[in-house]
Amino acid sequence: MSDASLVVRTTRMRTAILLGLLLLGWATVRATALALFAEDRPRFAMVFAPAGAAALANAAQMRIVEAGGTVDAVARAQTAAALRRAPRDAAPLILAGLAASADGAADRAQALMEAARARDPRAGIARYWLLDHYLRTGQRDAALAEVGPALRLRPGTRTAIFALVSAMATSPEMRGSVRTALARDPDWRESFFAVQATTDVDPVVLLHLLATLPPPADPSSRARERRVVVLAAVRAGAYGEAQAMWQSARPETAREAGPVHDPMFRRPLADTPFDWSAPDVAGMQAQTGRDGLKVAYRGETPATVVQQLVPGAGRYRLSARATGGVEVRLSCARDESPLASLPVGGGTVDATIPATCGAAWLRVVATPGDTGAVNATVADVRLFRA
Repeated sequence: MSDASLVVRTTRMRTAILLGLLLLGWATVRATALALFAEDRPRFAMVFAPAGAAALANAAQMRIVEAGGTVDAVARAQTAAALRRAPRDAAPLILAGLAASADGAADRAQALMEAARARDPRAGIARYWLLDHYLRTGQRDAALAEVGPALRLRPGTRTAIFALVSAMATSPEMRGSVRTALARDPDWRESFFAVQATTDVDPVVLLHLLATLPPPADPSSRARERRVVVLAAVRAGAYGEAQAMWQSARPETAREAGPVHDPMFRRPLADTPFDWSAPDVAGMQAQTGRDGLKVAYRGETPATVVQQLVPGAGRYRLSARATGGVEVRLSCARDESPLASLPVGGGTVDATIPATCGAAWLRVVATPGDTGAVNATVADVRLFRA
């Protein structure tokens, strides 16, 4: 082979390699550009011919959003092109579902959205569209199955979604589906009761719903959800219903014959209204035990040591044994108006809880004297029907 022909072949090989590198480089640049711009700047990404499916889908989505939800001919064409180029991607299926929904083809739209969900379980548009569609079309179980994924995808929608679940729980036709879904102990069950207990939902409805459910697998979760619902009922003045829920969770051996729970202060202090509970007071120490409630307080003004909510109405006799500077007081639960008070040292006094109160707060109050200190013991706090 002559030197001239060798030079020609070498030049051709170099040219072919250079062209190959250029094509490879262009493909890399195009793929990178499509990945970078397809979602944020789909119109820019579409200048790379042929336009990628993601760019087409996102351009169609942007067009639909800018048109206030209207799916025009251009958006439809972009969606169709995206479907042809990436038939297994979720985004084109979602847009096709939106177009079918706009055309009134609800069954086709549902099928497309369910296909998109199968391809991408984190496709938020498909999930929320299906949640709304299932509710509108009476597919209650399917709608409730979307609650968990929807909450995980967009935690900020929790209040709105739980409001939908609560509305379903108040409907006779849907109540059973809600109960069935919650009975499965989904990961949103405790959060549902916690959120709804702080809204305008009737707490008695929540009480009745919770009472029909098997307990969650986690005992601590069971205690927390029961507590928030009981507290909501107390705040709403549903004292009897709240006490019944609280009482149902207690062992038979812990139940008292009279209206006062643990009159001798033998059990630890708790954090529910119908137990003895202790407000957070600076300088206050309270300890239950065999001798009753021991109180140590350093302060200048009277302060509540422990308190307990006693539902009911009628005439009672209040009694207690105490040493040191503590008083036992009874006040109306609705307006805190005083009903009765035992003097320092205890004793017995008659008291009436009006029907308008519905319940009374029974409190042990430390009353420091000139020294600003209280060291006392109180026990045998009881209410008897007069």
